[in-house]
Amino acid sequence: MKLSDFGWLESLTILRDAEFKYAVKLHSLSEQGDNLIFVEQSSYAERLNPQLVSAVITTPELGNFLLSKYPEIGVAVCSNPKEVFYKIHIRLVETEYSKKAENRISEKAKIHPGAIIASSNVVIGPNTVVEEGAIIKEGVIIGENCLIQSGTVIGNDCFETAIIDGVQRLIPHAGKVIIGNNVVIQSMCSISKGLFPTRDTVIEDEVIIADHVHIAHGVHIKKRARIAAGVIVAGYVTIGSGAWIGPSATVSNGINIGDNAFVTIGSTVVSNVNDSDRVAGNFAIDYKKFLKFMGQIRK
Repeated sequence: MKLSDFGWLESLTILRDAEFKYAVKLHSLSEQGDNLIFVEQSSYAERLNPQLVSAVITTPELGNFLLSKYPEIGVAVCSNPKEVFYKIHIRLVETEYSKKAENRISEKAKIHPGAIIASSNVVIGPNTVVEEGAIIKEGVIIGENCLIQSGTVIGNDCFETAIIDGVQRLIPHAGKVIIGNNVVIQSMCSISKGLFPTRDTVIEDEVIIADHVHIAHGVHIKKRARIAAGVIVAGYVTIGSGAWIGPSATVSNGINIGDNAFVTIGSTVVSNVNDSDRVAGNFAIDYKKFLKFMGQIRK
């Protein structure tokens, strides 16, 4: 599709037309380079990668700069790039992204009659158990030998909002949830699908997630990580293989937690955690530093 296909948006002026396949934000760029993004700040405009970005919606003030700096990129301008970007995303969700596929649920899967499974775009592998009251929505792929306990919802839209025509709206999601083999997701969890089709929510083999955990869009949890009860994992977080996230911990968006890292109970993580590091506190710091600090304030 092209920018000119969206000429029906009255506020959009196309300065140079270009083709694109996905409308995405910078954290979800397709490696094929067929991405439409929006840019509202000059700091981002100055460091775009033309190999990944094929078209940009921006402000009138930045339009001419982008035209001259990136002759291979399409440019459209409007007064509110974010709003127009999401209007295009919503239209794509309703059209290009909305293709239906028949469910593929193994005859060896054990689906409780009281579970709710979407009528299309669901894959469930053999020997996977889906308990009563679990909800599996469209765009969910679950591997073999998994356990999905009662009350868990997989594949819901996450918390992404924008003002559209003067009304605050929840933005529909177009990605998937992809779950590996031998994964356990206990009761009352919420696992959101990716916001864009270029970045799914991925839970690799042998991950165990305890009760009342929220996993936001675009999160990637690697093999054998363990997520204890009450954890909140915000969008676009990566949790390394073998990592431990303790009860009621909160991990801020875009954070990388390394392999075999240990996040202690109740921690609030706002910066990256290296492989095998142990962090604690609000905001979380190195565990030994945290203990030393706690010892000082108790004196």
